[in-house]
Amino acid sequence: MKRLTLSLIWLLNLTFLLQINTATTSNLTEDVTFRLFTVNNKYDWRNLGFDVKNLTSSGFDFNKDTKIITHGFLNNGSGFSCIALRDAFLKHYDLNVIIIDYKNIANDIFSLPQSKINEVGGYVAKFLNFLFDSKYNGTKIHLLGHSLGGHVMGYAASHAKNGTVGRVSGLDPALTMLITDGLNSNVAEFVDVIHTCKGIFGAKQSLGTVDFWPNGGIGKNQPSCSGLGSIICSHYEAVRYMSRSINDTQRYPAHRCDSYTDFKYRKCENNDVQYMGIATNYSAKGNYYLCTQNESDYLN
Repeated sequence: MKRLTLSLIWLLNLTFLLQINTATTSNLTEDVTFRLFTVNNKYDWRNLGFDVKNLTSSGFDFNKDTKIITHGFLNNGSGFSCIALRDAFLKHYDLNVIIIDYKNIANDIFSLPQSKINEVGGYVAKFLNFLFDSKYNGTKIHLLGHSLGGHVMGYAASHAKNGTVGRVSGLDPALTMLITDGLNSNVAEFVDVIHTCKGIFGAKQSLGTVDFWPNGGIGKNQPSCSGLGSIICSHYEAVRYMSRSINDTQRYPAHRCDSYTDFKYRKCENNDVQYMGIATNYSAKGNYYLCTQNESDYLN
């Protein structure tokens, strides 16, 4: 399985490098949608544009917090990484939830990750500027992105020049080998990152104000994932951790620690404790480690 996974990664990277000059041109108006969901409209969506009247008539509430969610490579806004978070948020909170779908661009294997980030992230930055110019408070905005989507959100937050985003959450943000301008600790007031497949599909370095490394952040160590698809499962486990934390905010206590080795040898038991996921305190800084169990309940 390990050899198969490494071969797949090598093939994808080779494809990126060989096809760098053949990327297609996107029509962002058609290829990127901003799908609004609310507690009164949990399943049908309306594509938000860049018009204030359309925004208000769609059901967007300027007085409420806004969660903006997006997916990664070879995925879409109707996939698990977006829908699980949407459902968890609207089960517990009265919010604006916006899912960004860029599936045509995400499925284009002929363009490099950075070009996708620049293209989609720049368009999302335009949407954020639209919200800021419409007098929406940036501290109410929380961007969440899985895999490549984590970098899309980081790019968007850092390139929205008309205001500052309150929070960006990177859910196993993609391996940064071909990414130079994506998620980092400076893109928002607070940046939290959950690593679950480091060095394979996910970044292996700290990227946020605070970084969580459940089970060391290693794909083969995620207890709920086993068998043939364990590596991909682990990559998505970051989404499950965030979704479960919305259902149970104190589910994942983590200790600040210098390394997973120190954590395993119980050298950090007296260090600061923070809850991984939605309830992470904005005072948290540095790297936090925890161990989890096989959570057969899948999400709840």
